[in-house]
Amino acid sequence: MKYSPSGGAVRVVLELRDGEAVLTVADDGIGVLPEDLPRLGAPYVRGTGRAATFAGMGVGLYVARLVAEAHGGSLALESDGEGKGTTVRVRLPLS
Repeated sequence: MKYSPSGGAVRVVLELRDGEAVLTVADDGIGVLPEDLPRLGAPYVRGTGRAATFAGMGVGLYVARLVAEAHGGSLALESDGEGKGTTVRVRLPLS
């Protein structure tokens, strides 16, 4: 919600797929620059562009990724670029 415009929609979906719980959080917010996608999720790394104007330390996605991986899962980011929103997908095995 932090990176979405006031009143912007944030969609949260939980699905069961192929023995995994897949949690998807998507918004129509500021988006992520393509060159930032591979770097985000590392400790103390923040996005550039509009993301740099928001307060933060660059630990939120890192902690979420560590938690997902500690449970045998993964965290992935998708964005079509600045101004086009972001999707975060967490996959966790059910067995």
